[in-house]
Amino acid sequence: MMNPMSRFKLKITGKILLILLGLSLLSLTFLSAVAVNNMADMGGYALESNASLGASAVSDSTDALEKQAREQLLTLAIDQAVISDALFEKVESETALLAGYVSDLWDRPDDFPGGRIYFQDEQPDTIYTASVSALAPGVTPEAVSTDLRLLSNLNSIFIPVFQTDHNLSQLYVGTESGITQIYPWTTDIPATFDARQREWYLRAKESRAPGWTNTVIDAVSGKPKVTCFRPVFDEKRRMIGVVGADVTTETINQKIIGTQVGKNGYAFLIDSKGNVIAHPRMQVSGRQWDEAFEAGNLLNAKGPELKRIAAEMVDGMAGVGRCQLDGSDKFIAYAPISTTGWSIGIAMPIDEIVAPVQSTRERIDAATADFSDKINRQIRELLTTLIIASASIIVAVAGIAYLLARRITRPIIALNQGVQVIGRGDLDHRLVVTTGDEIEDLAGAFNKMAENLKLYIRDLQETTSAKERIESELRVATEIQTSMLPRLFPPFPDRKEFDLYATMQPAREVGGDFYDFFFISPTKLCLIIGDVCGKGIPAALFMAISKTLLRTEALHEPSPDRVLFNVNNTLYPDNEASMFFTGLCAVLDTESGELTIANGGHNPPLLCPSGGEFQYINLPKGLVVGAMPDTGYLSNTYTMRPHDTLVMYTDGVTEAMDGQGRLYSEARLLSCLNDLCGRNVVDIIHGVRADIETFAGGTEQSDDITMLVIEFNGGGKT
Repeated sequence: MMNPMSRFKLKITGKILLILLGLSLLSLTFLSAVAVNNMADMGGYALESNASLGASAVSDSTDALEKQAREQLLTLAIDQAVISDALFEKVESETALLAGYVSDLWDRPDDFPGGRIYFQDEQPDTIYTASVSALAPGVTPEAVSTDLRLLSNLNSIFIPVFQTDHNLSQLYVGTESGITQIYPWTTDIPATFDARQREWYLRAKESRAPGWTNTVIDAVSGKPKVTCFRPVFDEKRRMIGVVGADVTTETINQKIIGTQVGKNGYAFLIDSKGNVIAHPRMQVSGRQWDEAFEAGNLLNAKGPELKRIAAEMVDGMAGVGRCQLDGSDKFIAYAPISTTGWSIGIAMPIDEIVAPVQSTRERIDAATADFSDKINRQIRELLTTLIIASASIIVAVAGIAYLLARRITRPIIALNQGVQVIGRGDLDHRLVVTTGDEIEDLAGAFNKMAENLKLYIRDLQETTSAKERIESELRVATEIQTSMLPRLFPPFPDRKEFDLYATMQPAREVGGDFYDFFFISPTKLCLIIGDVCGKGIPAALFMAISKTLLRTEALHEPSPDRVLFNVNNTLYPDNEASMFFTGLCAVLDTESGELTIANGGHNPPLLCPSGGEFQYINLPKGLVVGAMPDTGYLSNTYTMRPHDTLVMYTDGVTEAMDGQGRLYSEARLLSCLNDLCGRNVVDIIHGVRADIETFAGGTEQSDDITMLVIEFNGGGKT
C-alpha cells in the first residue's frame, strides 16, 4: 500500500509553519529557543554521521579494489609468463635445430655440396636469399676455405627458420677457425668484429651448454638484444663453434611484454641476476657494440620493498608486491619464465586503481556540503518565523518543539544505523525512511550510491579481467601460431622437382591445425599435416609443441612411422590434459618420386596420377598421437610419376557444415578435386575452399580448415 506521505512531500519549514499556525496561542519565544537549538544539534549530528560514513565507505571500497587489482595483476603476469615462455622455448628449439645441422656438416662434409659464398663486398639479389661470411682480424679466406665451403650450406636452414619466426632479428654461426656466418646478408659488420670475443660465444664455450645472454648491443644493427646460444661439437666432442639467434629488446617490448595495463601500467623483464632485460622506456642512445651494456639491476634499487620484490623474482617466485617505483606508489605482479630463468613483472600505479573511489569521495563531499547548506537555510527560516510569531504561545511551542525534534531525530538515527551497515561493506542493504522530506531524499541518495558502487565493482572486475586477459592472450597466441606455419610460397624457389602450396584457416582466433614441410636431406622432402583435439588457446599451445617435436624428430629420423612413434612417446608422459593430435607424416624422394606415408589416426590423403583422377590412398589408419605409450605406426610406400598430385587435409574440410547441419563429406571433396584435375597446386586449394564456402552458404564453421597440395614434376637437381 502506498504511503500517503509519498504522494505529497512537505518541507521541514512547511511542517513547522503549519504547527505554529495551529498553535497560535502558544508562546513563540520558548519554541524558538528549543527548536533552533535542537535543529542545530541534529544538523551537526547528521553532517558528522554523513562525513564519517562516507569516509568509511570510501576506505572499504579502496581496500576491495586494491585486493581485486592484486589478484587480476597476478593472473595477468602468470598468463603473460606462460606465453613468453612458449616464444623463448621456440627460439631455443630453433638454435638446437641449427646446431644439429652444423654438426652434420662437420661430421658428413662429403654429403653437402656447398654453395655460393658471399662477403660484405658481394651483394646477393636480396639480403634474405643468402648469408654473409665475416672473417676475424688476421684470418684469410685461403686458410679457412674448407670451413667456408661447409658454412655456405647454411642458407638452406637459415631461410626457413628465419621465415617461420618473425621474432628473430639475426641467425649466425661462429667457428673456432674465426669465421662468422650471419643471416640475413649485411654490410654493417665492423672490421674488428671477432665472434670468439663476444659474450654469447665465450659463455657457450665456457659452459659447453645452451643459454641466453644479458642485454648487449648488436654489432650489426646497434640495437639492444638478447641472444640464445648453443655450442656445436663434432662426433668426437671437439668444439666446432657456436650458433646464435637474436631477439631485439624492441621485439620483446612489442610482442612479449607489450601488455597494456590500464593507462599507465607496463611490463618489464629481468634476468636471473636482477638485471633489466627489457623495459618500455629503456634508453640505448650513444652505446657502442663493443661496450658493456647495463640497463640497471633491481637488486641494487634504493627502496627496500623494490629490493625484496626483485629478490623474489630472481628466486623464480610468483606474487604481488607494493613499492615506490618511478616516483609513484605501484603494485608489481611477477611470475617466472622457466625457459630462460628470467622473470616478467607488471607494474600498475595504485592511483589509477583507486581513481573510481576518489570520484565517489568527491560526490559524497559534494552531497554533504549541499545537505549542510539546506540545514542552515532551514534553521534561518525557522528563526525568522518564530521571532515574528506572538510571544503568547511560548509555553505551547515548547511541547510541540519537543515532539517535532523526536519526529526528525528518529529517521536520522535510522539513517545513521543503515548507513553504518552499508559502510561495513553490505552493499545489498537498503535504507527505509518515509519522512517525506530531505531525510528521505538523503536515504534514497545513499541507496542509489550503494547500488552504483556495487554495479561499478562488479563491472570493473568482469570487464578488466575478461578484456585485458583475453585480448592479450589471443593477440600473442595468434602472432605465435601464424609465425610458426610456413607462409612464403613457393617455399623453395630453386627446387623445380615439385610445386607446393598450403593454407590453414582457423575456426577461431587461434586453432589446433598445423602443417609443415622441410628437407631432411638434399633430396628428401618431409611433409606434415596435423589436427589437435580441441580449439582455442590450449589447442594452439599443444599444436606448437607437436609441430616442433615432429620437425625435430624428422630431421634425425627419416622413417615417418618412427617419427610418429617417437613423438607419441615424447608427448604422452607429461600430457596431463590428455591432449592428442591426428596427423600424416610423409617423406618424398625428389629424385626417384618414392613417397612414404605414415598415418596417426588422420583422414586419408588423395593421389591423382598424371592425366587420371584423384583417389583416396588406402593407409593403415593407426592411433592418434599422444594418447597411449609405445603405439606402433605403419607406413606405406608409393611411387609418384611426373605431374602426379598429392592432397593432404584435415577433417575441417570434409566436416564443414551448411545451414542445415549437413557435412561437406569425403565424396564431395573427391568430386571437387576431380573437377580441378590438371590445375596447379594454388588453384586446387583455392578451388576447394571456394566450393566449401559455396556449400556452407555463410554458415560459421566449428573446425579449422587446412590443406597441403604437392605436385611432383619429376626427378633431377636444379
